[in-house]
Amino acid sequence: ADTFLTGELANSEAQQARKPFANYFSTYNRTDLQERVQDLLTVAAFAQVHSKGRRVVLCGTGRVGLWALLAAPAFDAVAADCDGFDPASDEALLAADLFVPGIRRLGAFEGVAALAAPNPLLLHNTGEKFSTAWLRDVYAATKETSAFRFHKEPLANPALVSWIKQLKLKN
Repeated sequence: ADTFLTGELANSEAQQARKPFANYFSTYNRTDLQERVQDLLTVAAFAQVHSKGRRVVLCGTGRVGLWALLAAPAFDAVAADCDGFDPASDEALLAADLFVPGIRRLGAFEGVAALAAPNPLLLHNTGEKFSTAWLRDVYAATKETSAFRFHKEPLANPALVSWIKQLKLKN
């Protein structure tokens, strides 16, 4: 997916003109991350309509893994690279490509990802600071504990493909 201001449609002038911390920008506009997650939600809707009954799995690597985590509720399964992210860090949450006003009120990335339960969710490269305790509790409450997996270290592409192949997605 060619998400907002990335890939072929990247426009450095438009990117520089956006000032998410000036003049109440985020009161009236979506932040870059919100625009990118909306693009992923559009991909999910399109894929589900045109998939002929097949389930739709999103796999986000690098920084895009965090975008995928926020889009997780719209997909049938998600594998997300958490990029060693520290959601408790104000500096990390204020990065231009991850800024979403009020995200901590939603439980940050973990809170939004919980809305994907009981669909399969794989988090990797969580590092030491990305907590998964609440997600484990949410999946346990849904009786789908095997649908949630996490790894502190990054997983290689063959491991991600293997996880996707073994999914037993319900219709």
